[in-house]
Amino acid sequence: MKEPIQVVHEFWEQFARTDPLWAILSDPSKRNRQWDLQHFFQTGQDELSPLFYHLELLRIPVAKGRALDFGCGVGRATQALASYFESVVGVDISETMIRLAGKVNRFPGKVRYVHNQADDLSVFPDNGFDFVYSNIVLQHLRPETTFRYLAEFMRVMRSNGLLVFQLPSHQRPQIAATELASTPMADDAYQASLMIREAPQGPVAPETGLTLEIRIRNASGHDWIRRRHGPIRVGNHWLANDGRTRLIQDDGRTLLPEALPASQECSAILFIKTPSQPGDYICEIDLVHEGISWFRDKGAKTVSFPLHVGPKADPLPEAGSFAAGSTPKVHDSPALKPRLSAQEFYSGLSAPSETPGPFPMHGIPCDQISDFFCRRGAKVLRLEEDEHGGPEWAGYRYFVKKI
Repeated sequence: MKEPIQVVHEFWEQFARTDPLWAILSDPSKRNRQWDLQHFFQTGQDELSPLFYHLELLRIPVAKGRALDFGCGVGRATQALASYFESVVGVDISETMIRLAGKVNRFPGKVRYVHNQADDLSVFPDNGFDFVYSNIVLQHLRPETTFRYLAEFMRVMRSNGLLVFQLPSHQRPQIAATELASTPMADDAYQASLMIREAPQGPVAPETGLTLEIRIRNASGHDWIRRRHGPIRVGNHWLANDGRTRLIQDDGRTLLPEALPASQECSAILFIKTPSQPGDYICEIDLVHEGISWFRDKGAKTVSFPLHVGPKADPLPEAGSFAAGSTPKVHDSPALKPRLSAQEFYSGLSAPSETPGPFPMHGIPCDQISDFFCRRGAKVLRLEEDEHGGPEWAGYRYFVKKI
């Protein structure tokens, strides 16, 4: 009988040989190699920049020496980690994923990839990493295998090192899961025209609540119907002043009406809060099809406005008005450039075929995870809700310090 880790290897290796990017980020519209390489790797940057901004605000120190990306796939997050650490190692169970990661490695001097087909990390010595990261990986492993890897994370981390990982805890009641479920719309349904009325223009104090009125037009040829497709909301992100580096992934969210027919408009009131640190920011407004995608990731344009966040004594802002496509800046293309074409990337792989089956999903109750680390002398610094397990699962992101 095959060991569980052998089954895991064969499952992911089959995906890697046919549709590797979709296996990592399984957007239904990206199946059969529909991911754009530039956009795919931008998602890693968009995932990591808010994390490190968040750690800074929480005053959780991270030594910037050596990082490990567990379950790295083709290096989506590994490449982003290179901006924060002197050296980064990505490890994965699939040799094909590792080979592909090497082909698109933009930082060969500081990033390397390791194939590991064991249910431990014996390929690495003790106390070798300052930071260990894993996202959308452990949820696909059996709990007993996950616990072995968690113990290994503690072994390979240095004293005062930080572990950040995500894991489902328990399944939601069936009714709640059904209410949260969404189904994809056609790709060309994700087109909208946004306008901000009375957007702030002057300096605003940190952590100040602001109210925005957003005019939303369904610019597609499809009706947006909640009972058919699931909820669509208008929301915002906070970007650095470069207009690309995402610092706060989600802030406000407001539900759109039950139905918004093609070419029709509606208004929504969006409540947002300015960042806690003074500085120059850009507030980006977008629509999100909950559980599916932000509209920007489907090619739609967002609308944004710059804002200086200053001392608490600063006056409230004056009013202005911005529309998508006008000043200020509209962001509609990722910054990262791929090192090779899609044809070169997929060269040598098998043609897309039937997948090896649905992704396995497993959870571990959060109290068991906390107890596991407590018994090993580690400290769970923070626990945050996480939705990567899908609507059926309640999950958490863990911040664990090795003492």
